[in-house]
Amino acid sequence: MAPVTPPSIAIIGGGITGSTLAWELSQKLPSARVHVFDQGRGLGGRMAHRCIRENDLAIVNHGSSNLLFDHGCALFRGDTQEFRDGPLRRWLSEGWAAEWQPSRIGGDGDFFGIVKKGPVYSGIGGMHTVATQQLLKNSAIQLSTATRIASVRRVDNTWFLEGLGGNSAYHDTNEKSSSFIQLGSFDAVVCTDASSLQDSWHRAGAGLPREFVQLTADLASTPRLALFTSLILLDHQPEEDAFAWQNDPDLWFAARTSSKPGLEETDPRCWTLISTPEFAAREIQRVPMRDPETGAFRPQNAQYIRKEPAATLLSAFHKYVDCSSALVVGGQRWGSAFPAPDYKNIPSLNFLGTNYATDRLPQGSLLPSLPSTSQDSEKTNSSSFIDGATAGAPGIYFAGDFCFRGTSVPPGVEAATLSALALAKKLASSFPKT
Repeated sequence: MAPVTPPSIAIIGGGITGSTLAWELSQKLPSARVHVFDQGRGLGGRMAHRCIRENDLAIVNHGSSNLLFDHGCALFRGDTQEFRDGPLRRWLSEGWAAEWQPSRIGGDGDFFGIVKKGPVYSGIGGMHTVATQQLLKNSAIQLSTATRIASVRRVDNTWFLEGLGGNSAYHDTNEKSSSFIQLGSFDAVVCTDASSLQDSWHRAGAGLPREFVQLTADLASTPRLALFTSLILLDHQPEEDAFAWQNDPDLWFAARTSSKPGLEETDPRCWTLISTPEFAAREIQRVPMRDPETGAFRPQNAQYIRKEPAATLLSAFHKYVDCSSALVVGGQRWGSAFPAPDYKNIPSLNFLGTNYATDRLPQGSLLPSLPSTSQDSEKTNSSSFIDGATAGAPGIYFAGDFCFRGTSVPPGVEAATLSALALAKKLASSFPKT
């Protein structure tokens, strides 16, 4: 009897979905060759963490500066039993995550239940820690960073990947490359970033087969909550560790980095301000992510981010805290921060082909209710991932929190993790054990 060839699985994205899926596959399908490709400047995806050097505002490696910021996802909860009893329990026991308990929260609103629901959690030493540890602490997982997938095509019953490396892989540069890197053939390919479903205009577009792009068209058209973050150094420290607002048109949330677990020794001046989706939608209309005439992608420019949207958010924060001597040291535009929870009813606008939510339903906290009926729970389970086999593209999948749009699972870390768990089970059952 001929030996069974171990399966090869490519995962596009080293955020929470991709890292959890890779970890789960290493446990459920240990013979598989699992290769994660990530195009970011650091692992974590939307859970990314930033270290900034004060004298020139350069982004540097961790340990090179004490100016630290969770400049993407700020926190997560554990609402579902599957998430609490599985990944969350493991992350807590490994020392990768811990409960975050700000001593005092100001403002008149809520943000992912940090005020009204609780408990909330953060990665120890930064939100990126969970994704980073899942990938770097497991020698069975191959990892390629600064690598953007640009073409996925069928060759001899496998999927052949080509991409770009170095600065030409990053979102925030104009650098281009005339030649693709050949990345190999795989039995299965998993996309974990909603932007990878975009056409070639977007620098995260993965060049997926047309039939798979058509299959995911409804998901790709889901209104997304875009957000901007402003990274500031605040000399006049308030009593609060965080703020959440209900009615401010520009600001939704703010937090002091040193209030988070494992970051207590961070420079206490470090604060991250998070915009409202309304602010982000207005700003993206003003300075589009695409050229209105050519349709080409416009990478975010660090100077523009600091001097315009990030500076505007600092001015808004000055209404609540003395920011007279504060300094903006960075920022980020998150064009697809979260899928809108009530995506069929939330106010949105279509701008240059992308739907952006313009409100924070429900009640400004982005908190869907938990499953209340068995029918709702079944809907949640059946929405966990997208299988290309249903459209003639067997072996290509999409996983992530966008799969849970319109369900009762909170978007972000929890929904992304549950999607990864479901797809890991599917893949483990699809390939023979060797």
